[in-house]
Amino acid sequence: MSLRDPVIFVLVLALVLPLCSCRNNLYSSIDLSDMELSEGEGIDIDARLLTDAKEIEDLFGAFLPDYGILPLLVAIRNNDTVPFRIYSRNSLDLRDDFKGFSLHLDGKEIFPVHPAQVIEAIKGLSSPADYRKYGGKDIAAGVVVAPLGVVYAWKGFKEYREYRPLINASLLPADHGGTFRPLMLEPGEEINGYLYFPLMPDEVPYKTEEIKVTKSNKIKTGYVHIFNGSVLSGAVLKARISDAGIDCIPGCDKLPGIDSLEISQSVFCRNDREISKDPLSGSCGRALFVLTDESGEAALLFTGENVFSGEKGQDLFEIKRFRGSSAVIADAEQYGGYLACAVNFKRKAKVFVIYSGGSGKRPEITAVRDYEKKVRRVFLSDEGFTVITDNAFCYFESYSGGNPAYRKISGDLQDAYVLREGSLFVLSGDEAGLLSASEDNRFRAGKRISLPKAERDICGSIDTELVAISRGRGGRGDTLVAYDTVDLKEKARIPFRGKIETAEVYRGGILARLEEGTILDIQLEKTAGFRIHHSGWSSSKFLSMISDSGYLTAIDAGGGLLCAEIDLMLPRAVSAGGKKVFTTAVGEISPSGNSLPEKK
Repeated sequence: MSLRDPVIFVLVLALVLPLCSCRNNLYSSIDLSDMELSEGEGIDIDARLLTDAKEIEDLFGAFLPDYGILPLLVAIRNNDTVPFRIYSRNSLDLRDDFKGFSLHLDGKEIFPVHPAQVIEAIKGLSSPADYRKYGGKDIAAGVVVAPLGVVYAWKGFKEYREYRPLINASLLPADHGGTFRPLMLEPGEEINGYLYFPLMPDEVPYKTEEIKVTKSNKIKTGYVHIFNGSVLSGAVLKARISDAGIDCIPGCDKLPGIDSLEISQSVFCRNDREISKDPLSGSCGRALFVLTDESGEAALLFTGENVFSGEKGQDLFEIKRFRGSSAVIADAEQYGGYLACAVNFKRKAKVFVIYSGGSGKRPEITAVRDYEKKVRRVFLSDEGFTVITDNAFCYFESYSGGNPAYRKISGDLQDAYVLREGSLFVLSGDEAGLLSASEDNRFRAGKRISLPKAERDICGSIDTELVAISRGRGGRGDTLVAYDTVDLKEKARIPFRGKIETAEVYRGGILARLEEGTILDIQLEKTAGFRIHHSGWSSSKFLSMISDSGYLTAIDAGGGLLCAEIDLMLPRAVSAGGKKVFTTAVGEISPSGNSLPEKK
């Protein structure tokens, strides 16, 4: 194990076989004995099974083992002088650094599932077997993947009576969207709660037997649950912990020119459609637009395109100042030496087109256009620029001037995107279509297909595929979907338990940040579909971020410029007293305690 590996704490479950528990209260807790905090002491951990079926039913509103879910009561205490953090894979095929808690049984590694997944099992929407597979490997509490093109109308999890007890009793901080946030443990802090593990029928330590009872000369049939702890003999619970004092960011520098400004927004120029051989459009050349907010006045500025080439002394160019502070950058793109930026206000919008002029030359504003509606998208091409407004109108204007061409492109527009070959891909609530964007047949309608109704946002294009986010409803997570730009059919998808906070396409992949902090560099492969290529984590919410072949570049609210290899943005090993710490605690399945688990 390398020095970068997080520490693994192992808890062996020693089993006893009582058929019932003697207690005065239905709810269990574990009290860990206090000990003096000391550097290098690590954690104290204990885990117990509930031996009484009525206790499980009363606590969770259902007998979870009947649905293949094992509730395991866990107590954990930080006896060290440094804070700890325990991560979760959140049903993704991430590196071992993110494993967090895992139950080891008969050579199998089982990960806890989210309360939302427990609800799925209770309502028959999935089975424990679904949570034990990911890419054909028995390694993760996986996701139930719908067939291509299918979107289920799931009922909101919060509407189920079992959901609140499950989420309230969870040891891991659980978002309603379906993901776990990292568990933080301050020095001396102790937490009690439940982990929910999906088990196969022969692994469940409870046997259900039918019984017959005679009452009032009538024979009635019932069922009784009998605890059989020997089924889990030799089970081991592992907790992989990391140093919470490190935010998984290897290093951060200030971006010259904006580090002293009050930044309200920053947007990197999109360049996934870039095909020009102009030296300005190299893989490291990404211009950055910045909005400042000082004393009620907003200013739009941008940097040169060599921000990420390692050069210092970046020039900062002011484009326009605006009264008030309602300005918001809606979209920005660079293409063939040109830059375009759309700025929305309360009701109207402005679009700026800039020729960057090349290295060492001052940029030139070539066009400024006003629009009566807010702008959603702006695109550049060799001939001119295309603007799409919120009321579903599409405008095209040549760099040489003249009257713009325009047309309403949808009655229920969700998003639209100009593809490399010049066609316009339009997404509505339940339809995808193509329009010609060429000079000869501008806005001519092409192929259209029906789609399941959903809310979608376009991220960008990769070769002949367009990538969009399909937003989950009713507590469901989001899904990345790839559409073929010729036949419009769905080609690949990757579902997430939680929400995608931001996602951007770059030449070669997609950079996504999930709401709980996981950062993913995802590749779209021709035959295999989406594949997670790099993964990291950060608690920081960046104003903007981009990726290039596994490297993350981001801007924080203070003008900090982060340039880091995503694979190095990992949970860090605990370093206490200059050495790694291993602690083994032996737990016992015992009769219940006296109180409901409570997070302190």
